[in-house]
Amino acid sequence: MADINKVLQINTNTSKIEKVYKVDSAKFFNDVTSDANGDIYISDCFDNKIYKISDGEIKVWLESDFLSMPMDYYAEKMKF
Repeated sequence: MADINKVLQINTNTSKIEKVYKVDSAKFFNDVTSDANGDIYISDCFDNKIYKISDGEIKVWLESDFLSMPMDYYAEKMKF
């Protein structure tokens, strides 16, 4: 679950928060999706960034003005 500058990792069996990922510089976390590897992607729609949670760390994965308020996205296996 994303909330402004935090992402909560919630155990769906117990409904308990297991971990909170906080990014002080985030402007507005919005959508959350995951890929086949279990990595989590979170859009910061007011800062044109997508963050990635992998191996217990949250980092900027993609940053570009081209994104222009990223939201409503999903992860898909690359096809060549």
